Amino acid sequence: MGLSQYGSYNLAKLGWSAAQILAFYYPQTELKPLDDTIVFWGDDSLAVSRAFRGQK
Repeated sequence: MGLSQYGSYNLAKLGWSAAQILAFYYPQTELKPLDDTIVFWGDDSLAVSRAFRGQK
């Protein structure tokens, strides 16, 4: 199971926020801002995380 691009597009057209759409498809999950404690992958995760935020 996962997020339907077509379904989420239509929910957005109905005025649903991104947070509402994600909560609908992924109940019981928590949205939170990126920070250095979130590991995406491998040893370069800190560099990747900072790159997404425009930091060195």
